[in-house]
Amino acid sequence: MNVVGTRLWLDVETRVLEVEVACHALHHVLADSPFVAQRDDGAALGLELVAPPVPIVPKQADYRELATRIAELAPDLVFYGGIIQNGAGPLWRDLRAALSTASLMGADTLFEHAFIEDAGELAEGTCITFGGVPPALLDGRGREFFERYVETYGLEPECYAASAYDAVGAVLAALERVRSTDRAAVTQEVLATRDFDGALGRWSFDSNGDIDLRRATRLTVRDGEFAYLEVREV
Repeated sequence: MNVVGTRLWLDVETRVLEVEVACHALHHVLADSPFVAQRDDGAALGLELVAPPVPIVPKQADYRELATRIAELAPDLVFYGGIIQNGAGPLWRDLRAALSTASLMGADTLFEHAFIEDAGELAEGTCITFGGVPPALLDGRGREFFERYVETYGLEPECYAASAYDAVGAVLAALERVRSTDRAAVTQEVLATRDFDGALGRWSFDSNGDIDLRRATRLTVRDGEFAYLEVREV
């Protein structure tokens, strides 16, 4: 998704410095992603990686020293591949201070209202990509889910709420079909799901266990809210 997300922003960015979280488990997730494991692809996308990925120490009060080192490389864009809870707010504050003209970008891990609350006004203009359609933009059953959620809880659902809703629905439907509590049988039945009519739309699992919807959204932060710029088939 990082390659796809970066491709969505290529019209405005040319030189990238990627920042990883040093947390071991997340580091392995990132290392398996195409953007990290196949960094040579950056050249094909028109990108110049100005330095190897830089690990950060999670949950520090500030990242001024790291931000200063990054600023010395003069990147046009800094990509953060970590989660909000590992220090996105303090990192954004120090990166904005050290690199006032650089763009800041993150994956869907930043697509939570907690990011805006943590980074405050410094979240403005952040480039974010999401591997799907945000709940607020869904139609049909997805729109019904969105409206029921807002009515029930008084706030908009977070980015993967509709995905979780469909996942539970697919499991419950599989349990109804298989009529068994055998884990292997239930798993096999879930993965056999075809043409599930859910909040995300009509979808099936492919041979990799992924749903066959192939959409991505480009968004930013504007006036303290997420602003949706483009939904694209990928």
